[in-house]
Amino acid sequence: IENLNTYYLDCFNELNIKNIRVRMPQLNPTIYGGNKFLIRKYNSKFEEFKTILMKYKKYFIQNNFFFCIENHQDLNSYDLNKIVNELGSDFVAINWDIGNSVACGETPDDFYNNSSKYIKNIHLKDYNIFFNDRIIILNRVPFGKGFLKNINLSKFLNHKSSKSIELGAQISRKCYISNKNYWKYYDFKNINKVKFFNFIKNNKSENNQLSDFEKKYPTKLIKNNEFIDFVSSYNYIRDL
Repeated sequence: IENLNTYYLDCFNELNIKNIRVRMPQLNPTIYGGNKFLIRKYNSKFEEFKTILMKYKKYFIQNNFFFCIENHQDLNSYDLNKIVNELGSDFVAINWDIGNSVACGETPDDFYNNSSKYIKNIHLKDYNIFFNDRIIILNRVPFGKGFLKNINLSKFLNHKSSKSIELGAQISRKCYISNKNYWKYYDFKNINKVKFFNFIKNNKSENNQLSDFEKKYPTKLIKNNEFIDFVSSYNYIRDL
């Protein structure tokens, strides 16, 4: 988003692409797993992000564009609602990644119930949840092969928004929930830790499933399996 300019936006406009997926910029390295305490200058980056979005408000409203901010394992529904309400729902919305919800202390239902009115696109991503009482590890799996197979997905799929399949990264995401600093960035009035941990325990796997990349498979095999996983995900969603 730091390099966005009106040339690209004019191209999107000609193609009638109105929803622009963005995420909050971070200083290198990018931190995942909801570990806000590891994000360098988190609070200042959060404010800087809002400033960048505001630069385009007039253009976006005039051209019916929306910034769709993804919950990129850094911002949860309360963070995103705060941005939308502060800057304006007439040009800022949410790109909801279903699987990423659990990386920031929320169940998918909690995220959806809190933010559904602002969602304009949904990433259909699933994870295998491995939990050993110290750390949550999110392993990539085809959609429907992870924790989402235990959830009624109909209201998500019937939501009036665009949808896209997104497979998880080849590097498993780790949520350091036993670190006391992890929870300092989460509002306890909003985050129900007991409910969240019950959800994790009820949907966890007994196995930490390494990805093909983590198993050091050849690149050609990884690409082939990526395609197989996509087809599996598509077929699962089609058959719901």
